[in-house]
Amino acid sequence: MTKPTGGSWQESVLYSFSGPSRSYPRASLVLGSAGALYGTTHSSTTSGTVFELAPPSVAGGVWTETVLYAFAGGGGNILDGAVLIGPGGTLFTTTQGNTTPGGTAVALAPPTAPGGSWTQSVIYSFAHGGPGPGTSPYAGLVSEGAALYGTDYYGGDDYCSPSGCGVVYELTPPATSGGAWTPTTLHMFTGWPGDGASPLDALTVGPGGVLYGTTYIGGTGSPTSCGPNGPGCGTVFQLTPPTAPGGAWTESIIYTFTGENGDGALPSGSVALGKNGEIYGTTSYGGSATSGSPCSSGAISGCGTVFELTPPPTPGGAWTETVLHSFTGQDGDGAIPLAVSLSVPQARSTAPRPPAARERAPYSPSCRSAGAPRLSGARNKSLPCRQLGSTVNSIIHSGTDPASKQTAKHKRLLTAKKTPNAATIAAMEAARRGEVKETSLAELARIWEGAFAKSSGRRSSPKP
Repeated sequence: MTKPTGGSWQESVLYSFSGPSRSYPRASLVLGSAGALYGTTHSSTTSGTVFELAPPSVAGGVWTETVLYAFAGGGGNILDGAVLIGPGGTLFTTTQGNTTPGGTAVALAPPTAPGGSWTQSVIYSFAHGGPGPGTSPYAGLVSEGAALYGTDYYGGDDYCSPSGCGVVYELTPPATSGGAWTPTTLHMFTGWPGDGASPLDALTVGPGGVLYGTTYIGGTGSPTSCGPNGPGCGTVFQLTPPTAPGGAWTESIIYTFTGENGDGALPSGSVALGKNGEIYGTTSYGGSATSGSPCSSGAISGCGTVFELTPPPTPGGAWTETVLHSFTGQDGDGAIPLAVSLSVPQARSTAPRPPAARERAPYSPSCRSAGAPRLSGARNKSLPCRQLGSTVNSIIHSGTDPASKQTAKHKRLLTAKKTPNAATIAAMEAARRGEVKETSLAELARIWEGAFAKSSGRRSSPKP
């Protein structure tokens, strides 16, 4: 979507999917370092794929789709979650289906030579009735430090169904290359009336490693039946890490949806974090546009909402919800939003580094939760990826005006062919708490691509 100065928004179709093996891309796209987009297809008749969309070499040209990996199994490996870009271009995601009934977490390593094949490896298999976390990881993965975090739709407490109410889990990488990843259940949902249930989308990593997410049903309010699996219209929750290693994570319900009096219901997407701690997201149903609404789920009418949650002025107080928009599904308006893709500054997390590469330069790129706005690091030797990523992220989160001397300094540093010193990096990290106007994001992307081209000695691809 582009908006000319003084004009209306204009839509451009970058690519149209076709065929049984390349259909139903349900998850958000992820932006790579060279302007390419990465995503997954669900495919209900065969198995899912992971694909790349490469931008054209000239403005207005055709985007090129490449299937990086097609999962085998005749419908046995279905992908609903987005990908997470890891170090060296490795892609992480999840599958669920018949080949491994409980689902898997997988890694896709890029080829060592141009034109080669991507290599898929299963880093963890979820098993029904097993000792590990739950099953059916509909959501993709996020990272903080070296660990991966995700949600399972089933598992844990059996109040919601014999399969459980869902869990939040952590996957810790092995100490040596080729070893087994270690699963840890961080929280088991128990459902209404005290907890949420059935998480559908990825987590979001906030400051201090706090995890934020949504559950499709459950909550602490009225037992209004919003879904087929149990009472409650869904929640927004947070999980706070322990103060000491090995301690328990602490879950807090930030907000419970009611589906009444204009409130939304049944959130199926992840959330985005604002610079002052606000939380933004969507619900699939509910809202104020209920009269003659073409959308309904159970007793809930309305085509969904976009909401904002404002934190309390004092710790422990109640969060305040504001419905920013109620979808009508009529007269050109949308309906039933299933995911979040908002241009809201978010807390940064570091992608997991494979054991064999932990002490090797260049550093891993700065990667955030899947589906969140990002500018990943580039693979080059002149500017280490972690420092280049920190520079760009500091500009995105800088509270200074784009024309200010401080931002100009960041731009010069970004395009320079030298590594930022420790003092500069520390200063830019401190500036991360602010926010820059969204209109500057495209400019920052061009700066990023220019720095990548300058440091790697290749020509960057123009933006369409």
